[in-house]
Amino acid sequence: MIYADNENINPNKYSDIRSGSSRSIPINNDDVGNLLSNISSKNLSYRSSFSESTNGNFKENEELLNSIESWYSRALDLVGLNFSNPLETYGTYFNKNMQTLGLDPQRPGNSYVFFTRPDINLSRSTKGFSPFFDYIMTTEIGNYVAEYLQYPNVEDTKVMLDKKYKTDCPFDPLKTNLCKEISGVKDIVLDSFETTGDFMGHQLTYATGADGYDSIGEVTISFADTLLSPVFLSHFLLIQYIHEVARGEYWPKYVYLARRIIDYTISIYIFKLSEDNKTILRWGRLCGCYPINIPLDSLNYSNEVKLDELDNLSITYKYNFWEPMNPRTFIDFNKLMYPLSMKGMTGALWDKNVNPELYGSLELKEPYHPEKLVESLDVEELSRNETPWGKYPLIIGNKLIFV
Repeated sequence: MIYADNENINPNKYSDIRSGSSRSIPINNDDVGNLLSNISSKNLSYRSSFSESTNGNFKENEELLNSIESWYSRALDLVGLNFSNPLETYGTYFNKNMQTLGLDPQRPGNSYVFFTRPDINLSRSTKGFSPFFDYIMTTEIGNYVAEYLQYPNVEDTKVMLDKKYKTDCPFDPLKTNLCKEISGVKDIVLDSFETTGDFMGHQLTYATGADGYDSIGEVTISFADTLLSPVFLSHFLLIQYIHEVARGEYWPKYVYLARRIIDYTISIYIFKLSEDNKTILRWGRLCGCYPINIPLDSLNYSNEVKLDELDNLSITYKYNFWEPMNPRTFIDFNKLMYPLSMKGMTGALWDKNVNPELYGSLELKEPYHPEKLVESLDVEELSRNETPWGKYPLIIGNKLIFV
């Protein structure tokens, strides 16, 4: 039971403690005591019915609950604890006690990474680019990893894989689900210029921009490999392909040769979400990525059994462009996912979330209009997943959802 009882409130309880390890201790006891005492003196007529409520239904006491919350919030705001609105308090007033009150930390939620697929040449009309590829394609695991080394729904392909393993998502769910960590992206660092100084030796410094942070670099990506080593085999096949193409012993598809497009590079999208696991707080994209190494230390012989020696895989990727916090990332992400996410919204889900007047024709014909879809989606309904698995990620406003 909760009682708003004045005799339980002692404003002088912490009179001798003004600072220390506990940042939840009131600073101005008189003001806090006066405000909190109003909780017990206001709406006392509700006390008996409130204390007798044992079934969890407090609708009849909503006024008292709102009053308690309002007065308690004001009390905390008065001493700098920012219970109701930390942004308003931090951005409006100055803390005279010069204490950093960390009672409103930014609580991160999930982090997501999405790997796009390359589109290497696995057409039926060409011969295998390596003996290992010819061998591995006779196995189910070989067909499985090769499926994600090309765009979805490729017709002229050597891959003969059961449909239960296939997905028409443009991202690679294998690498996305098994990625543990990405490290090594560049910080934005301003370059500076310093003058030679005057006759008194005084110098000035100027910022000259931050050119170069978004150009070529490399990152280290850690994966947790799983049964039959699909992540290892996928990277091994891709590096074999890159090696053979670079030597001129194999060739990409004609469309990429004609348009001078590199077919083995991918993009990596990184999202950091808030504690609601929907709102995107920070994001970035690595473009033109490809692996440059395959760790083979697991092939070193030892008669000692190491249970995790095949599980952890660390691979270095080169990238050509690094785009942190660029809104264009959302647009490009949705351009990949928008047609497929519409395909996943069928039946009642479609009828409930898509307004035909805003969307226009329900037939998915080019050009697509994602901005009209955004106006008609119920984000809360779409993000209320019954299972931990989602098929089509989509960005609505600043929220990452799965449909």
